[in-house]
Amino acid sequence: MKLKSMASVLVFFGFLSFGSPCAAAAQDNQAMSSSDRGIKVLADQQLRDGEILAAIENYKKALSSDSSARAVYFNLAIAYYTNNQIEEAAKNLETLAKLSPYDTEAIYNLGCLKLYLGDIQNAEKCFQDAALFCGPASRFKPLLENGLSFLNQVKQLDSEKRKMLFLLFRQGAIPAFIP
Repeated sequence: MKLKSMASVLVFFGFLSFGSPCAAAAQDNQAMSSSDRGIKVLADQQLRDGEILAAIENYKKALSSDSSARAVYFNLAIAYYTNNQIEEAAKNLETLAKLSPYDTEAIYNLGCLKLYLGDIQNAEKCFQDAALFCGPASRFKPLLENGLSFLNQVKQLDSEKRKMLFLLFRQGAIPAFIP
């Protein structure tokens, strides 16, 4: 069975932009205290500079006084993902999805993490939920379609081939096909 390249499915955070001007980020920035906003800006810079552990600590510090800052959860998930702490990244996206249940980008990325972890059922649910909230012209529409198509192919594999596929993913290999 031929599987499409996972590059189009596991584009996790492929569209990230720190300090995104999206409505949620703008609302968060207005609601955050100037001190927390400063901490977030510092953490964003640390993340861009590759100072991942410092960024994680500062994002956590910003959340300690404002646990509803959606942009902070998103960037903290990016930091955890960058540091290969996939479960922590997923937890932050799950929190974000609860705070902002129509956030297609967060739900899509959570689906990618679930897929990476081999949790096919929850990955599929995330992709389906994101597709419900995704506009027809959204940049996520083709990614969601590819993700759901890939999951349908994966479900047809026997359990041993499925385990091997996800092991390869976690080791950084992206197989083009599995016979």
